[in-house]
Amino acid sequence: MGIFDTIMWIIRGILIFAFGLLLTLVISLAIIGNTVRYTILDDNFYYAQIDKADAYEITKNVVIASLTDTLVNGMDISGGQNASSGAMSESSSQQIKDDIQAELSNALPTPWFKSQFKGLFSGVLNFINGRSNTLNATVSIKEIKPKLLNTTRNIARKVLYDMVKSQIQSQISAAMSGRAGNFTLPGGMNLSDFNISAINASGMNLNGSTNLNGSANLPSEAEINNMTEALIDQQLAPIEQAIQGTPDNLDLNELTQGSLQQALLQVRQGIEVFFLACTALIILAVTLMLIMAGLTWGHIKATARHIGWPLILGSGLVGAIAFIVPAMLESQILMAVSTLPSGSGVIVSELVFGLTGDFFGKLMLASLIVFILGFALILVSIIYKEKPKEKLEKPAEQAKRKEKEKK
Repeated sequence: MGIFDTIMWIIRGILIFAFGLLLTLVISLAIIGNTVRYTILDDNFYYAQIDKADAYEITKNVVIASLTDTLVNGMDISGGQNASSGAMSESSSQQIKDDIQAELSNALPTPWFKSQFKGLFSGVLNFINGRSNTLNATVSIKEIKPKLLNTTRNIARKVLYDMVKSQIQSQISAAMSGRAGNFTLPGGMNLSDFNISAINASGMNLNGSTNLNGSANLPSEAEINNMTEALIDQQLAPIEQAIQGTPDNLDLNELTQGSLQQALLQVRQGIEVFFLACTALIILAVTLMLIMAGLTWGHIKATARHIGWPLILGSGLVGAIAFIVPAMLESQILMAVSTLPSGSGVIVSELVFGLTGDFFGKLMLASLIVFILGFALILVSIIYKEKPKEKLEKPAEQAKRKEKEKK
């Protein structure tokens, strides 16, 4: 072997080593990137785990809690209480919220939440993945609007009726006994707002300020019931109008004045770059393999060996990550969900553990496939036997051989 051949052999060895290291890194990144691409960025990846964790209940509970706060704030039944009656106790307020949430839970079916969640989730992922150029982030409430109206009325009658009636009775009694002269009923209503003929017949002054001092006659039970119904209807009116005036289809992009689509558009641009990077990694990996095959041209054993080892090392690195990282994330996930309510925390932790377990499981599977491919190439490099190349004869040697053959 001459000096030139020695130099070329060294250069080729350096190039094979450098390209082998680069191929190992590229294989690792390609496995991780494309696993993310076909799991985390695919809506079907989530549905099985969401169904398993019953995560739709989380969405339902959040919506019900928000509606409960709206109803409680809208039915402000403490506004007309005077100093003697005192404010509503905290336990009574919580009982009202619990009753409202129970009513709403029965009125809002989980299948509706499931269908709306899937539609919204798919619409967002299709947009950021580039499968759709239009953001479909619409929630249809047409099905549940009548139920919400009926439930609102039922809640008012079931939860508020007795309490409102008791307040009216206590204030009328206070006025009759002289403890209060001019007063307003809960919600800012005045007793003179009600057309009660029996009270007018008793000679009470219902025009202007309401003054019941010294009167010996109380309104009848039926009249107080009428007051209670009228007061509850007044409290319900703005809530019912809000429900009836709400469009059947709520476009979240319109509700956020386009800010949602703008935010998701930035995410989409980042994902497009990520997709290009994933594709580029695969192309780069194939290119590096071809280069290494070219550097070992004519030597199948060397080609299989120099490509096989990077495949094994790269996939082995990813496999190690898929095995170690879930255990490291477990404590972090438990710490993050510990601040959530007990019921929601269990569901969220189950969902997160399910998604991470599914992702790292698929990552492990992808690395195993590449590892097997690399191992097969190493076996080829060991088992395959190359035919020895015929040594080229010099002209003088060739002439001597021919003379011997003639003899």
